[in-house]
Amino acid sequence: MRYSFLLAVLLFFTSPVFAQPSAAKVQADLKKDFGANCLSVSVLGNGSTSTDYVNGGYSTFYRVPVNIKLKTELPGVTKLAKGAAKYGYSGGNSYMYNSYSPGTTEYIGLPAPDTAQIRALILSMADYGMTQSSLIDVLSFKFFANPPPVWHSLNSVSITAEAIELYGLSSTQLVTYRTPYAIRVYRENATSPWTSVAWTNNYSTLDTRRKEQIAEEKISAYKMSKFTNLTQKAAIKEAEKQATLRPKVEIPAVKNIMDVMKWYHGLLMEGDYAKLEAITLQLFHPDKFDKTTKLLDVNAAIILANIKKAIANDFSTYNLQNCTNPPIESKSDTQIAWWNKNKSKATTITIKNEDNRWYIDNVQVSIWDFYSEAMAKECMAAKCK
Repeated sequence: MRYSFLLAVLLFFTSPVFAQPSAAKVQADLKKDFGANCLSVSVLGNGSTSTDYVNGGYSTFYRVPVNIKLKTELPGVTKLAKGAAKYGYSGGNSYMYNSYSPGTTEYIGLPAPDTAQIRALILSMADYGMTQSSLIDVLSFKFFANPPPVWHSLNSVSITAEAIELYGLSSTQLVTYRTPYAIRVYRENATSPWTSVAWTNNYSTLDTRRKEQIAEEKISAYKMSKFTNLTQKAAIKEAEKQATLRPKVEIPAVKNIMDVMKWYHGLLMEGDYAKLEAITLQLFHPDKFDKTTKLLDVNAAIILANIKKAIANDFSTYNLQNCTNPPIESKSDTQIAWWNKNKSKATTITIKNEDNRWYIDNVQVSIWDFYSEAMAKECMAAKCK
């Protein structure tokens, strides 16, 4: 640390002072660099010197902030590049043009985007494209014509906006805010519809708006527990979408735990995860789902992930390590376990019987994975009786 500090001090006091390029030279250098597409160059002020580590050594550079106006292929549309002209020491107490350091770009002259289309995109998303975990809902939002939209590219534009938002700040506190935003939307190409949106707080010297609390309400913890936040709403919508894509399956009537085992083991041997997922979700006990959102809880999601890993992996699957008619390891009225081929691992299923129907309470599918390659090969090679 002391060495680095001394080196920095040494460089600061020993950095040579070179003749800085004039505004006219900066303009001439950039016009030459950008060629016929360059319409004009504006030098925005004095530059700054920095010492950069380049190719194993320290070099001194001088950067001048500039705006460059460029032609585009679109009639009446220009491109504004905001960056810096970079100069390196050339010897003889002077700087020589090195390159253009890009910053941001925007297109000037494009028409304002259709905000009705952007509104429709936002409203089509269950979470409005937002990600704040404490945000319960967006009560309303609006766009502003001024300042005008900024086109970052032909496929991306930012619009000044604000939203009225409802937050749950504690188990009993609802707060409403008026929040300023810059909404940036994206699309695949200049003629395709808008496909995604990002909300950003644009607090700066150019946008002095600030988040403002406009209401507060105290409610009971019970009422608060009934709210779903935007993240949950998006997850619910996605879960509903996935449910429509799953195959339709029928659940057979079973008389006892042996019937459950034979049927479910047959599905595992079949190896169709989409079918098995649909069946398992239908049969999961209600306590495997959140009472408010109806989303699968973490433990149940882990059960499904382990099942998928066992029957759909690319190393050694369940049906290679188990027999069609496996030997029973243990059995009760609500739980049964059965051995794999060489009785080195057992798979277990636990059920619940309620309201004249049965549910799956737990499934533990056990196979040897690639971390135990020798055991897996031994199990697969074993003969079924």
